[in-house]
This record gives sequence, C-alpha cells and structure tokens, in this order.
Amino acid sequence: RYQEVNPAPFYIITFPFLFAVMYGDFGHATMILIFALLLIIKEKALERTTFGGEMFRTVFAGRYIILLMAIFSIYTGLIYNDIFGKAVKIFPSSWYTDPAYNSSTLSSNAQLKLNPNKTDVYSQDPYPFGLDPIWNLAKNKVTFT
Repeated sequence: RYQEVNPAPFYIITFPFLFAVMYGDFGHATMILIFALLLIIKEKALERTTFGGEMFRTVFAGRYIILLMAIFSIYTGLIYNDIFGKAVKIFPSSWYTDPAYNSSTLSSNAQLKLNPNKTDVYSQDPYPFGLDPIWNLAKNKVTFT
C-alpha cells in the first residue's frame, strides 16, 4: 500500500551485530544466551501466562533477536579476549618480549617498538583468533570500556 521497502529484514541482522560490537563479552553474552534459550524452550508455557506485564511481553516478543545478540556477542567477546569484563589470554601471544625486554621496560617506555623482523621477539605466526594480548601494553591500545 505504501510502495516502500520494508527495512526490517536489514535490521534483523545489523542490529544484533552492532550490539555485539559494543557489548563483546563472552561471559555476559553466555548469560544472555541462556536467558534467550529459556525463553525459546519455554515458549508455549510463557505465551499463556500474564506474568511480568508489558515489559516481559516486550522482551518475550524479542526472544529471537536477543538470541542473535547473544550469539554475536559471544563471537566478539572471543575476538576481544574478554570474559566478564576481564581480559584473558585464550592463546599465548605471538610476541616474545622476555628475551629482549622485561615487563617494567615495556610498561614504562612509551616509544618502544617491537620489531617483527626479529625472530627472537616475534614468532612469525599470526595470533590464532582475535586480538593479540600484547596490544594491552601499547600506547595506542584498543580499549573496550
């Protein structure tokens, strides 16, 4: 009747993805995933209840979007190496700083650069998945808070 394109199909994927970029945390997203799965598994029983009022009905109506948001956030949480707001090392770093520099030198020297051509400093292998934890020492580190 309006002769226009419905934008909803585009937002169904882009909204959960953009949410995940902002909320990338493996631990919290796992809790959201469990909540969304409970809403989906108990779908028939929850449809018949009047529990929670309008707020619950709104969340219940968006259970599949919440599921997508959780799945995408788990993925970005793994990329960010972030579990419950805490940075973790899922894989060891590709950089070996111990032979060349100690931790106090790395943290106090803002101009220090790690040379990727030195095999005693860099393993010549990319980090398997996500961000290498060595970036936490950099002046231009990516902060996710």
